[in-house]
Amino acid sequence: MQQVKFFVNKALVGQDSDGPVFAVEWVDDNPYAATDIEVEAIDAHGRSARDLVSLTPFEFVETAEVLSVLIEATVQDR
Repeated sequence: MQQVKFFVNKALVGQDSDGPVFAVEWVDDNPYAATDIEVEAIDAHGRSARDLVSLTPFEFVETAEVLSVLIEATVQDR
């Protein structure tokens, strides 16, 4: 491989031509949105191959359980 390019949501985030292991650093600023990560590898003859990984959004589910309710009673009249 001559060069490997890395894309996040179709935007180029970096490229590596130093040799294996090919990598770039990227921080997911919004894990609550779907993200596509794509890589394009280019060989010495100019041929390229691409692969895509789709990350689903992080889902946050909050649940609560009530076990008892305290009720205070007062007498206002006889």
